[in-house]
Amino acid sequence: LSRLLFLAMVLIGSTNTAVLAEGKPVMLYFFSEDCDHCKAVKKEFLPGFLEKYGSHFEFRELDILEPGVIDSLYALEDRVRVPESEKEYPAVYFAGNMLEGEIPVRMRLEPLVEAYLSNPDSMKTVEREVLARMVDTSKPAVTMSDSTVAIAYFYKQGCKECGRAKEI
Repeated sequence: LSRLLFLAMVLIGSTNTAVLAEGKPVMLYFFSEDCDHCKAVKKEFLPGFLEKYGSHFEFRELDILEPGVIDSLYALEDRVRVPESEKEYPAVYFAGNMLEGEIPVRMRLEPLVEAYLSNPDSMKTVEREVLARMVDTSKPAVTMSDSTVAIAYFYKQGCKECGRAKEI
């Protein structure tokens, strides 16, 4: 419930649409300060992209280490049905669509915004449908054992797989 409440707050107080009062949609940019891909997108791609398109939407940067942000990202990924194998940083949510990873953000974000600009009503309909989806909260049965299991976790800063594993 708390992640959905935070998501609602992030999306302008409504789970039905992420549109501001003046009609601008909200673009959510989820990033990690430790992620080299996030740094590259923020430094090399976003300045030009925002200069060209930034007046058409409200842009919000969300650090996944801030309380509630990672839960909001997970909730959006569930609603957009992002496969586990495709989850990485940075992640951008816009108009019912989720792009994850440096290459998809660089290659597909501009065409996504262009599609929105050419037909905003259609994209708003997609977003309403996505945000209305219920998150599947069913959990597989878990059996507990009296044995102790030791786990050694090795990771590399900035690696998408390591980052996801660390969060879990």
